[in-house]
Amino acid sequence: MAESFLEGTKALTPEEADKKLLAIKDFEETRFGYYEDTDVAETAIILKEFYHRDAVQVVHDPSLDDIKEFLAQKKVIMMPAAGQLLENPHFRRPGPPY
Repeated sequence: MAESFLEGTKALTPEEADKKLLAIKDFEETRFGYYEDTDVAETAIILKEFYHRDAVQVVHDPSLDDIKEFLAQKKVIMMPAAGQLLENPHFRRPGPPY
């Protein structure tokens, strides 16, 4: 979804999303030897090597001001989250671990 946003393309259909996710899965299996549970550093590698996004930056513990500045610069922000701690009412209980 982030790549589609950056490219300015329309919303993905479920079929298009599935095809793209499978392509990323293939890349992960080749690059890392597995495809589940990629961490922040591995996600940055996917963005840099698979999508050729050289400006990817990993920021540990950003402040609220940092996040506001990134948004003001129209940067895409991706962040890991402990899904079960979010208490998102749209998650099926108990929710995803992350």
